[in-house]
Amino acid sequence: MAGRGSGGLPVVARSPAGPGFDVETDEKGHAGFAELKPALYDVTAMKDGFETAQKAGLDLSQRGPVDVELTLVPTLSRQESIEVKGTVAPVAQGASPANELPTESAKELPGRPATVADALPLVPGVVRSPGGGLVISAAGEHRSALIVNSADVTDPATGQFGLTVPIDSVETLNVYQTPFLAEYGRFTAGLVSVETRRGGDRWKWELNDPFPDFYIRSYQLRGLRDATPRLNVEGPLISGKLYFSEGFEYEIRKTDVYELLFPNNQKKREGVNSFTQFDWIASGKQLVTATVHIAPRAIELCQHELLQSPADFAGCRHA
Repeated sequence: MAGRGSGGLPVVARSPAGPGFDVETDEKGHAGFAELKPALYDVTAMKDGFETAQKAGLDLSQRGPVDVELTLVPTLSRQESIEVKGTVAPVAQGASPANELPTESAKELPGRPATVADALPLVPGVVRSPGGGLVISAAGEHRSALIVNSADVTDPATGQFGLTVPIDSVETLNVYQTPFLAEYGRFTAGLVSVETRRGGDRWKWELNDPFPDFYIRSYQLRGLRDATPRLNVEGPLISGKLYFSEGFEYEIRKTDVYELLFPNNQKKREGVNSFTQFDWIASGKQLVTATVHIAPRAIELCQHELLQSPADFAGCRHA
């Protein structure tokens, strides 16, 4: 009887009716059992790192040699590994994630924000103080910075944002509560980053908030109370090269001064807010952008030429 394997491989032949026999294979992988009695045997070959090979129920009741071939198969091994990857916290990277305000959603709100400053209180962490200023990250407006197209437009004298870009000209509006980035310039609280919208490949225009509110007193129409129409026009001046975008807002608001008599108690604020942008595509890697922002304002606290006494005139002025 012979078994195929490597040299020194143990081969066992066992019978339920008698003792077992153990031999080892030679250098060619052959092993022989010379004194087996007629019976049923189970022949087994074993080696570390291999599956056990077995031939069960081998019948040796007939005389004559019997050849058995056993093949050892390597044992299947399983290895498990766990790989852990860490992420850097936003503060460690140098800036907190920005709070982005979708401009299209802001224009649909009942408050009808007309400028960036009007829309900022819609961002979490930004509120408007009773005096009208903005509070970002629990600090005053003068401690924050306003950037439009990577240019700092904060008033250098007061630190206030002043009259900001019309909301119709804005592409993205991001508010950083704790930026920690020196590249943005001077600030200690928050940062407002505005990217304006370039003109498209087709001419189009958009008119928002065109209807005014009227002033009614004693069941009679007394003129306009306030009006804030906004017009946005954009399109290509030279297709594929030069694009134009214009955001224009006209504002007039009248407020009653209750210490004075009608009609001399009207405090009027009037002005325009125009933002014009030209984009020149010089090449596939070069883009030149020029913007012009004009925002004149006039505030008339009362019609002093109609006042009746110097005491009334002392409380009124025209700016």
